[in-house]
Amino acid sequence: MASQINKCMARHFLVWGAVIALLLIGIVYIKVIRPASANHDELAKCLSANGAVFYGAYWCPHCQDQKKMFGSSAGLLPYVECAVRGSNDLAERCVKEEIKSFPTWKFASGEVVTGAQPLVKLAELSGCKA
Repeated sequence: MASQINKCMARHFLVWGAVIALLLIGIVYIKVIRPASANHDELAKCLSANGAVFYGAYWCPHCQDQKKMFGSSAGLLPYVECAVRGSNDLAERCVKEEIKSFPTWKFASGEVVTGAQPLVKLAELSGCKA
């Protein structure tokens, strides 16, 4: 009888251990591993409201990387497409703004940075909260 109780307790410990392990794996996935699909609506809206502009090109992998950092909020970015499809020309606004590389961020302060930027840096340069 005692051995049956020990087997039953061992089974319960094993089941609960598996449940706890799965919960921990889920938490790690959500907090660390999950792709950037986080909601950055507030930052994207603030960038726009504070006069930041993101110049890019549809064919630019670094521009795509920058958009991926915003996940589902990328559509709210103050984005200007510089590539004219079907030609090597730049859009008129990009020529006027003297955009030479992609991505380029321009801020109301006059600061200009090129390359995909960390969200914290974009927030800092625009006066927004990351």
